[in-house]
Amino acid sequence: MHGHYPPSPLNMTVRALPICPPTLTLVPEATVAEAMSMMIQREVNHIPLCTTDGRFAGLISSNAILRALLPASSRVEHGVENLNFLGDAMPMLLDHLRDNADRPVRDLADKDVTAVRQDTHLLEAAHHLSRTTSPLPVIGDDGKLLGMLSRRMLLTYLLDKARTA
Repeated sequence: MHGHYPPSPLNMTVRALPICPPTLTLVPEATVAEAMSMMIQREVNHIPLCTTDGRFAGLISSNAILRALLPASSRVEHGVENLNFLGDAMPMLLDHLRDNADRPVRDLADKDVTAVRQDTHLLEAAHHLSRTTSPLPVIGDDGKLLGMLSRRMLLTYLLDKARTA
C-alpha cells in the first residue's frame, strides 16, 4: 500500500525520545514578574505550570506575557496593527508591565496546550509540534509532568535514526 511504512523494531512512540525532565516549573499562582525573571535568567521562552503535586496545569510563554503588555486594541482579532500613532511606547509598556507584574501566571497561561503521553505515536507528536511554537508537555497517566519534548529533540532523534538506518 502506498504511503505505508513497515513497522520498526523501535518503539515508535514518545517513550523512545529523549525529553527534558521538568527541572523548571512554576505553580499557577506564581506572578508574571517571577515568570519573566525566570525566563530571562534561564534563557527560555516557555515554562510549564504544575500544581504542587506535579500535575500539568498549562504553559506560560514569553509571547503571552508580551501580549499582556500591548494595548488591548492590538490584541483583538483584526485589531490595530500599526501602533506608531501612540508615540513613545515605553511609558505605556512600563505601565502595563507594572499592572501585570503581580498577576498570577495562570491568568495569561495557555491552558489548552496539547500535552502528549509516552504512548503517543511519533507522527502524532511531530504533527502537534509542527502546529505550535511551544514544546510539548509529556505527561504520565496520572497527569503529572514527565518532561518537555521540543522540535529540536525530535529532529535530532530523527537525524540520528536516519544516519544509523
